[in-house]
Formats: sequence, structure tokens, C-alpha cells
Amino acid sequence: MKLGMFLYAGPSRKLPRNVSICGIMTWQCTLGTINEDQVMHELPVHKCHRLLAPRIAYLIGTTDGGIPNVAPFSNVTQVSADPQIVAAAINRESTTFKNIAKVGRFVLSVPRAEHADIVWRLGEKFSGFRPPEGISKIDASGGEFHLDLSGYGPVLKGVTGWFECEVISEVSTNDADHALFLARVTGGQYNPEFLNSDGTYRKNSMPLMQLVLNSFSTTNESWLMDWLGPDHP
Repeated sequence: MKLGMFLYAGPSRKLPRNVSICGIMTWQCTLGTINEDQVMHELPVHKCHRLLAPRIAYLIGTTDGGIPNVAPFSNVTQVSADPQIVAAAINRESTTFKNIAKVGRFVLSVPRAEHADIVWRLGEKFSGFRPPEGISKIDASGGEFHLDLSGYGPVLKGVTGWFECEVISEVSTNDADHALFLARVTGGQYNPEFLNSDGTYRKNSMPLMQLVLNSFSTTNESWLMDWLGPDHP
């Protein structure tokens, strides 16, 4: 296993080669060294979720009344393999939440690092992006979208893959700012440049991952681990 020991710090969006730490390439970070004797500091409770980073910045597409919407969300995970069920935590004040709560379905796609600027504009809550008057957020994002590839919502062109989901349950509490949707995967497509037909990777797709706020990263290295026993997938 090869672990990188260098960090890249700076505003450039060009992805440097051979600049990684534990296989993760960062665009915004603090240069430092590993100190195994470092004293841990208390982290405020309302910031503890940041320890879960980095997380892939998925795009969730929805449609209501013929009006398409796309927004990035990183609070997504698989909760069942058979049947295929995912969980997505969606902010209650977002258009995405309102659409999913109303129509009960959405399409999830996996953007890559080269889509960073597009995804950042689509996440206007954090980026502060405001489309010009009379132009939709999707049109102003700079991305090209399939608007009829899925009947569940728009899909960004060139992503690693996408799949459709139908909501089977909503879990929420009155004091939470997010609601959790459990959704069954009903179908999807993959990009053969990066994936095999069984979903295994042919080469690194460099997924776009959010560290915190406007700080993003992507993978720079990948490797295969040896199976440690006779029973494995």
C-alpha cells in the first residue's frame, strides 16, 4: 500500500499529479506533518459531522410539474444491497426536499472532479451563486444535462453513472433541519470509460468530494487489497 506524504495548498483548480495524502488529493488544506503524539482537542458538537468528510458530492435531480431541478448533496449512503436501498438526508428548506416529498422519486448521479465548478454553482446555498435574471440555475451552471434520459430528473453529462430511486419511507423529527428519505433503486446506467458492467472500476474516475463548505478533494490513487480468506464477494 502506498501512502502519499505531500499536500497541495492553493486556489488553483488544476489537479496536480503525485500530490496526495493517503490517496486523497486536496485543493485547499493546511501543510503539516504527522505527529502521533499530538494532543486531541475538543470539537464543538455542532461541528462533529465534519469528521465524516470527505464525502462524494452527489447530484440529485428532481422534476415537479415539468420544472427540472438539480442540487448537490453529500449525505447519501447505501443501507441495503438486496434489495438495493439508499438513504438520502435532504435539507427541509430545499427545492429538492419539496419535490421528493411531493413526487416520491429522484435520480442520483456521481460527478467527477472536472465538474467541480458546475456542482459549486448548483449548490447556491453554499456558493452564493445567483443566476442572471430570466435564466434558470441549471442553464446558468455551465453544465450540459440530459433532460429526458431519466423521467425522474436531469442528469449531468459525463458523470461516472446514475440511478433512479423511488421513495419507500421518510424519517424525520420536528427539530431536525434535514429529513431522511429511504429509497429503492429502480434502474441506472454507467459510464464504460470508468466502470465495468458489474459496477467495478476500470480506472479511477476521480469523484468530486466535499471536505467542508468550499473545500473539495478527489482521489489520486487506488489499489486492490488481497483477499484474506476463501469467502468474499
